[in-house]
Amino acid sequence: MIRQDDIEAAISGGILTAEQGRALERLAHERRQSRVLALGREERFRLLGGFNDLFIAIGVVLLGVSLFTVQPLLIPVLWLLAELLTRRLKLVAPSIVIVLFLALQAGTLGARASEQLNVWALETNRSVDALATTGYGLGVLAMIGLHYARFRLPFSLFVIACALVTLVLAGVSLGLAPQLDKDALGTLRSWLAVGLGVLVFLAAMRFDVADPERTSRRADCGFWLHLLAAPLIVHPVASPLITHPVFGRSADVIAEPAIGLVVVLIGALAILALVVDRRALLVAGLAYLGAAMSYGLTKLAGDAGTILTLAAMGCMIIVLGIGWRQIRAALMSRLPDGAWKRGLPPYERSLPT
Repeated sequence: MIRQDDIEAAISGGILTAEQGRALERLAHERRQSRVLALGREERFRLLGGFNDLFIAIGVVLLGVSLFTVQPLLIPVLWLLAELLTRRLKLVAPSIVIVLFLALQAGTLGARASEQLNVWALETNRSVDALATTGYGLGVLAMIGLHYARFRLPFSLFVIACALVTLVLAGVSLGLAPQLDKDALGTLRSWLAVGLGVLVFLAAMRFDVADPERTSRRADCGFWLHLLAAPLIVHPVASPLITHPVFGRSADVIAEPAIGLVVVLIGALAILALVVDRRALLVAGLAYLGAAMSYGLTKLAGDAGTILTLAAMGCMIIVLGIGWRQIRAALMSRLPDGAWKRGLPPYERSLPT
């Protein structure tokens, strides 16, 4: 495959003129896009290579649960399993189970270590829970950071990002708890989560732009980060919906303008998901959309509101799933052309006829 540095070297060596080099670059780009569209390769998500992956993952779960009774052996055994299942055999599902067990154990150890500072927390009017959360996050970050450095498992980035978000939010609680009341601190944390969600989204896009054809592990890295970015961005606006009867509380406290705002926000998220070709970005916000729709339909149709919501969302997801490529092509063809589109996955109308 001809790479960009090959073309630059050919131009520098006088084999190609600059104009010929640019033409060759465009041709190579168009042919890559044609191959991707011909193969129907869309959002990359590799979890199971076969039933044997699931079979081994079940074995890892059983072994991990049993090792919790002899915790000093848990991390060494899981690390050795990662050397075999992740590094050598490249099995995704068992590797994800290993990461989850490692994160759970390392986080627990970190939280226990933070208990040594409980007296300081109480004396300085700081939250013991926030201190324990900080310890938990530090333990997870250290362990899974080492795991990613060794094995480069894309799912590890999801856990690392979760740990970093947890550390920032817990750190704010620890640092500002004496100065702010509970409501002000909660508001600050909520909007800080939005900022962190945007940063996670930008990190995901960096992986995506580096692999617009979605053929390498970078696409998997982007997928897991998008899965985290969406709820971080949506939650501060949509969190009042958790009080809906669907979640076991009263709906009377929900401000109706917030319902419309959530629908608009999810609509904007859907457009963004289509542009960057990431269903994961939209799926993460569907629970909030469902709560908003259920609230509105329940006021109109009574107890049938929840059933109508499920039916409406089911139809919407099916339509989007079947027509995703056509809807995306129609949207992208109406957006202004420019270099920004070159870093995004191809769409049918992006190719010359």
